[in-house]
Amino acid sequence: MRTETAAVIGPIVADLETSGYAVSIDEDWGPSPYDPHSAAREVMVRTAVGGGNGILVGAPGDPVTAEMVAEAAHALQDGIIEAGFYETGTATIWPSCPRHPATHPLTPTTRGDEVFWSCPGTGELFCRLGELGSSRA
Repeated sequence: MRTETAAVIGPIVADLETSGYAVSIDEDWGPSPYDPHSAAREVMVRTAVGGGNGILVGAPGDPVTAEMVAEAAHALQDGIIEAGFYETGTATIWPSCPRHPATHPLTPTTRGDEVFWSCPGTGELFCRLGELGSSRA
């Protein structure tokens, strides 16, 4: 995996794999189909559940921001949730909130230069993105 790709999607891929999802990454680094004139590149991330998500990883050499990492996490999380619903007909909650496990998933949240999984209801931080299953933040 290219350095730029690993910096943007590495943490969420780690959390997906920790949760038992098989992940494959197509790193052709093509221009975004949404803005072919942009220098930003799109990487396709596929999971065993459903199809895949195109993730913008920025232009080669651009600095990676916490916001870019959080946006990638949101996109992949949405893909898992939607694919799970279409495959099973029931709501998929990933990753589930430890305080409210049957009601909502945790959400990627930035704090300074870091991204955490947090409860969308209370704002409580649970762990850094990429450390799902570890102890609290």
